[in-house]
Amino acid sequence: MGNGGGNIGPHLVRGGRSLTVSATLALGACIFAWAFPYGYSASPDLAHHYGLIRWLMEHWGVSEGAASILGEMSIYPRYAHILAAVLGTAAHSPFLGMQLVATASLVVCWIALASMSQLLPGRASWMFVCTFVVLIALNRETISLDLVGHEIVVNYFFSQLAGQACFLAIVAFCARAETNKGSGIVLPFVVIALAVLMAGIHLVPAIEGLGYGLVLLSAHALSDKRTWLLRSAVLVGAVGVGVAAMYLHPAFAASRSISENNGFLPLSAVTTLPRLMLLAATTGLASLALIWISLPWHRFHLPRVAAVARHIGSAGAAIAFLCMLQAVAAAMHLGSEYAVRKYAFGLSTILLMEIALLVTVFCSKRFAQDSTRAPFAWSQPAMVLAALWIFSFSDSRPDVDAPSFLALENAATVAKETGAVNGEHPAYARGLVLGDMSNVANYLVSQAIFGAPRDGNVFAPLYDREFPAPETVGAIFSSTNDPSFWSDEGCVRTRLDGGFVVSNGQCIRARFSDACRETFIFSFKGFLSTSMMTGFSNAEEGGRWTEGNRSTITCRKAEGNPDWTQLKLDVQPFSPNGHVQAVEISINGVSAGKYSLTDAATLTVPLPEAARNDHHALTVSLSLPNALSPKEAGLSSDGRKLGLMLKRATLQ
Repeated sequence: MGNGGGNIGPHLVRGGRSLTVSATLALGACIFAWAFPYGYSASPDLAHHYGLIRWLMEHWGVSEGAASILGEMSIYPRYAHILAAVLGTAAHSPFLGMQLVATASLVVCWIALASMSQLLPGRASWMFVCTFVVLIALNRETISLDLVGHEIVVNYFFSQLAGQACFLAIVAFCARAETNKGSGIVLPFVVIALAVLMAGIHLVPAIEGLGYGLVLLSAHALSDKRTWLLRSAVLVGAVGVGVAAMYLHPAFAASRSISENNGFLPLSAVTTLPRLMLLAATTGLASLALIWISLPWHRFHLPRVAAVARHIGSAGAAIAFLCMLQAVAAAMHLGSEYAVRKYAFGLSTILLMEIALLVTVFCSKRFAQDSTRAPFAWSQPAMVLAALWIFSFSDSRPDVDAPSFLALENAATVAKETGAVNGEHPAYARGLVLGDMSNVANYLVSQAIFGAPRDGNVFAPLYDREFPAPETVGAIFSSTNDPSFWSDEGCVRTRLDGGFVVSNGQCIRARFSDACRETFIFSFKGFLSTSMMTGFSNAEEGGRWTEGNRSTITCRKAEGNPDWTQLKLDVQPFSPNGHVQAVEISINGVSAGKYSLTDAATLTVPLPEAARNDHHALTVSLSLPNALSPKEAGLSSDGRKLGLMLKRATLQ
C-alpha cells in the first residue's frame, strides 16, 4: 500500500505534462489551421521571398546569373527558403511551401512564449499567466504594440519570423534545461553556436541569439563573487570569438548590405525613432532587473524562478542593447532606421513578459516558494496561446486567401510551362485582381514566375505605371474575370482555365494613344496613357479620381481634327455628408468655368476662342481647392485628397 501511494505523485506529474502538451498542441494546430489559408501582407517583400523559394524549387541553387532576376534575394540568407522549397515541392506550390513555414513559425513563437509558465512553481505560475494575458489584452485596447507574429502583417518579414521562432525556442529550451539541471557555462556556448548557425535564416534573430548567449555568460560571471574574474575572462574570449564568427558568416555581409535600404515599416505604437528608443530603454531596464533578481546572492533570489528570470531577462537585454546599437549605427549612416524598427516586435513581446514576471516575483514571493504543481496548470500555455491569437493577431486583415492565390499561381505556371508567354521579350502580368494585393500579384507573377529582369518594366506592374520601355514588352498575362484594357478581346492569343488569358503586348500597346479624339473613357476600359494626366489616381471600374488640388489632362492635336467648341465632362464629386466640391476649369490656360458640386453631373464647358488657337495640344486643367481625403472625412484610412471622379469626356 505504501509503495503504491508513493507513486501517485510522479504519475500525476507525468499525466499533467501529457495533458499540457496535448492541450497546447491542439490549440496550436487550431491556430495554424485558422491562419494558414490567408496572407496578411500586400508588401513587395512577399513577391521577393516567393521568387527566391520558386527559384530554389526550379534550380536548387542560386548562381550569379540569378541576380538580374532575384536582385538582393540572390545573396539573401536562405535556410528558411530552402525548407519552404522542400515543402513547396511536396505540395506542388511555392506559395503553400511559404505559407507552411510562415504559419508554423508563428505558432512555434507563441508556443515557446507560452511554455514559460510551466517553469514557474505553484500558484506563481498562475500569477504570471494571468498578468501576461491581461497585459496582452490591455495592449490591444490601449497602445497596440506590435507583438511577435506581426512580422508577416502589413510587411512580410518571412525569414525574420522563421529566425524568431528558432530564437524563442532556444530561449524556452535553455530556461527549461536550467530549471531541470541547474545553470552552467556550457549552455551559453551552445546558444552562441546556434546563433551563428541562425545567421543563415536571418541576421536579426541571429545576433539577438548571440547577444542572449553573451548576456547569459555575463550573468554566470556575476553569480559567483569568488570566481568572477576568471569567468569574466572567459566572457571576453567568448565575445571575441562569437562576434568574429558572426562577422565572418556570409550572411552578415549580405544582410548588412540590404539593411542600408531604408524601407517602409509602419508600427502601430512606436511610430518614431525616439519612441522606439524609449521602448528599448524600458525593456533594457526591466531585463537588468530580472537578471539581478536571478543572481543567487540577491535577497529576492527565488531558486524556482531564477532560471526563467535569467533567460527572459537575458533575451530582453540582448534585444534592447542591439536595437539601441543599431540606432547608433544608423545615425552614423551604417544601416537605416528601417533596420532599427525590425527589433520592435521582439522588444514589445519580451517587455510584456518581463512585466508579468516582475509582478509575479514582487507580488507573490510566498507563492513562488511553493514547489507543488498548481491546479489546472495544464491549461496555462493554451491560455497564453489563445490570448496571443485573440488579442494580438485575430483582428489582422487578410490581404489574400490561398484558393485565389493558388488559382493565379497555377494559371501563370501553366502559361509558362506551355510556352504561352514565351517570346523575344519578357512577359508581364497586368490588370490582375487578387484581394488587396493586386499590384503586388502583378509584380510577383512578372518577376517570380515569368522571370522578368529587375528593370523599369518589371516595377511598372507593381506601381501600376506605364512601361518605361514598352517596345521591349512581350506577352501580357491577365484575366477576363476582372476585365481591363490588358485583357482586350482583340489582343488575346491564348485562353487558360479560370478566365486567365495571355495577350499580345504590342497589340495592347497600340491601343494606347494620347491623340485628341471625340470621347475619352477614364475607367480601365479607356486605354488612356497616364502620361496624358497629372493629379489622377489609378483607373477604376467607374473612372479615375482626381488626387490633390490640381489635375490636368492633355491630348495631342492632329491634322484634320475638327474645331471643337465645347467639352462635356461626366463627373462624380467626392462629397461625404454634403461636402461641396468647388471646381474651376481652364482650357489651355484660359478660364472656362466655375462649378460647385455635391452630386453627379454632366458639365458642359465651352472652349474659349483663345484656347482653341493652340494647334498642337489641348490641356484641360481642374483646380479643386476643396479636395478632401476619406481619412479626413472619417470614412477610412485612405489619405488621398479626392475631388472628382471623371467618368467620360466628350469633345463636340
